[in-house]
Amino acid sequence: MTRLRIVSENSKEDMARKRAEEALTLPLLELAANIIRIVRGAGSPERLLSQMQQVMKVASEFRELHDASPPSWTIQNILALTSPYEKISQPVKTGDIAKAALEGWESDSTNAEEDVVRDICRAALQISASILLRQNTQERTAEHSLHFAARQLEDIKKKRRRQLNRHRRK
Repeated sequence: MTRLRIVSENSKEDMARKRAEEALTLPLLELAANIIRIVRGAGSPERLLSQMQQVMKVASEFRELHDASPPSWTIQNILALTSPYEKISQPVKTGDIAKAALEGWESDSTNAEEDVVRDICRAALQISASILLRQNTQERTAEHSLHFAARQLEDIKKKRRRQLNRHRRK
């Protein structure tokens, strides 16, 4: 009888690092979301310190396991506002998802609209951060980005309405 053996491309260290990064994800996202909500006047300020402690606990466990803090790019990737398109387009480059599925996504304006909505969110977050730190120059730059993205969103919606009206006339 032939014995099957499963071979992993990832080392035990790689898999341990991945698990440690995954353990950081939820606490870090919950903390960031709560801070954003508190800044906008909602959220749970009473949970803030315990959320910070949880993130630090997981980061300390990461450090103990890997003799280093979580890499900055890991933290950035966890907290980045990414669209479903951005999440699926990376595997396409490596051949994990059929290109036809991605092309269907790109053919309508869904991708463009989601990108612009994320630009609006990013600009609003920058405005908030700039107000908190009284950084007038950065606030004005972010306001410009916000207005530009809002105009882009309106253009996308107008284009979609024109296409819909043309389709209805046929």
